[in-house]
Amino acid sequence: MTDAAESATDTAQGELGRLLDFGMWFEVILVFAGYLLPFFVKSTLEGRDIITLPNEVYGLAMIFGSGYVLSGSHRHSVGLGSGVYIAENVVSNRLEITDTLAGN
Repeated sequence: MTDAAESATDTAQGELGRLLDFGMWFEVILVFAGYLLPFFVKSTLEGRDIITLPNEVYGLAMIFGSGYVLSGSHRHSVGLGSGVYIAENVVSNRLEITDTLAGN
C-alpha cells in the first residue's frame, strides 16, 4: 500500500472512530438542546401571555442561564446552540437573507 493510500485509510478510520464516539454525540445533543431551549421558553412565556420579547432575547437568556447552570464544555455546547438560534433569527427575521436566497 502506498503512503497516500495508507494515510487515507488512517484518516477514514479516525473519522469513523469519531462518528462512533459517544462524547461527540453527547456534545451534538447539548448543542441541539441549546438551540431548542429558546423555543420552549418563548412558547411557554408567550403562550401564556406572560411576556412578549424579540426572539434573540430568548437566545441570549439561554446563553446567560447556561452559564449559571452548567460548567465547562457543557456550558459551551448549550451556549453554542443558543447562539445558532440567535444567528438564525437575525438572518431570517431581521436581515431577511433567507427569503432573498429562496427567491421570495
